[in-house]
Amino acid sequence: MKQSDWPVIKLVAIAKNEAPYIPLWVFHHFQIGIDLIEIHINNTDDNSIRICKKIKEQNKNFNFIKSDFLFKKSAEAGRSFQIDAYNQSLNRSKEGKDYANYLIALDLDEYLTPSNLEGNIKNLVQTSPSADIFSFLWYSDDFQETKPPFSLPFRESTVIYRMDHVKSMAKISTDLTSCNHHNFVYRESYIPRNQFAERSEILLSDDKNTSIRRSKVNREFLNKLDASKPEAWFVLHCIYRSETEYLASLCRGRGHNNDSRPIKSNRWGFQQYPAHPSEKITLNISPINIINYCKNFGSFKQGNNIKGKIKRAQRFTYDREKALEQIISEDPSIINTYKRCFSGTKHDPSQRRE
Repeated sequence: MKQSDWPVIKLVAIAKNEAPYIPLWVFHHFQIGIDLIEIHINNTDDNSIRICKKIKEQNKNFNFIKSDFLFKKSAEAGRSFQIDAYNQSLNRSKEGKDYANYLIALDLDEYLTPSNLEGNIKNLVQTSPSADIFSFLWYSDDFQETKPPFSLPFRESTVIYRMDHVKSMAKISTDLTSCNHHNFVYRESYIPRNQFAERSEILLSDDKNTSIRRSKVNREFLNKLDASKPEAWFVLHCIYRSETEYLASLCRGRGHNNDSRPIKSNRWGFQQYPAHPSEKITLNISPINIINYCKNFGSFKQGNNIKGKIKRAQRFTYDREKALEQIISEDPSIINTYKRCFSGTKHDPSQRRE
């Protein structure tokens, strides 16, 4: 890969205690055409670093950064560590320290996905070279399905739900000044061409169909989309996973955004996303694509020698769920203080199971 290559797409993320998910997340995004992947590991006590080291040994385009110092520096300045990490990555590319000319930021529970698990994101960029930004709508996994812990997010019939935010990928340019959580910031006099997924005829604009720097989509626009299927490219946001994983995730909190509360307070429990309740959509993926996806992920795990480390990472997750039980035992008021977060789980204050 060299500076003249186009497009070169970089994916950046932050991760705290998300070791079980790093291998699939990295595999998935390399599989769909991402060129460079960078994870900022912070305040972690699981084996994330060990897993990242093993992946880096076999994948020169993967990098991880121990970001505890940046986290501390951001907190002292009253800034979001998450945004600082994204901007650090953006600035590295702008300074020519890597060859990326497009940047996307995702969380470890978010998967940029072609609708049939086949396709290369570079092709989308190549078909719309004038777009400054490509924005992909969020879809959640199924809050009603009982799944075993650590299941793959894709099956032949995968139920998903439409949400009202986008995650975006931006062309790196002098007009691009910084990142935010869901989209990008440009110099004030510049109006970016913000394309909706693969739909080159649909541009996102805060005075038309979005708000908050083109990151939240208006209900009127959502209601015009095909109710039976997602776009050809979208972001699957695995909010729920299994109950064990959901409860364990609450312990991560939101310190990366200067929120000191002990529980990840921006969750709404095992129930429908309240801001935009939508009908379920069944994503049908061809059996051969599922078989190949699972086979290729198996080869990725074996090639990186991380199968045992993934099992160990999963044990950390079970331990965090037990730690949450201990927190609740020591301070039962947490259940009512964060009752929305516990809705639909075994800790739901309205239907506690003895």
